[in-house]
Amino acid sequence: ANISPSTGIDWKVNAGYFFNSGQMHFSQFKHFNTSEIPVAFKSFAHTFQMMNDYEFSTNSSYLNVGVEFRSEYLLLRYLSVFNKRTWSESIHFNYLTSPGLNSYWEAGYSLNSLFFVGNVGVFTGFKGSKFESVALKISISGFE
Repeated sequence: ANISPSTGIDWKVNAGYFFNSGQMHFSQFKHFNTSEIPVAFKSFAHTFQMMNDYEFSTNSSYLNVGVEFRSEYLLLRYLSVFNKRTWSESIHFNYLTSPGLNSYWEAGYSLNSLFFVGNVGVFTGFKGSKFESVALKISISGFE
């Protein structure tokens, strides 16, 4: 949903259930969009930044929700030293629940299109209400 040319909400909801999972090969499991490495060549949107790549893949039920709110004026652009720059800012939220993982979620803040090449973000992860980790990430993804 684009609220204006530079402001928008990008969301994704993905849910599933495997009815006959007894003889499934691991390649048929549901694998989630992750980027555990500190410098990646993919967008921050709808990507778990601190989750191990295949640790929580599932052949059972799952619910995966991702939301990004993007704007030119969230936090830093209100400061006069930053308001003439061309980047935008985003707030990210990703949630996952499955029988093997009960309520894992990540929240983050990022500066986008820095020097028209990449993004910098800080993300924090939680299992339920228990703090798991925090990370500074770089995404080299150009225009998005």
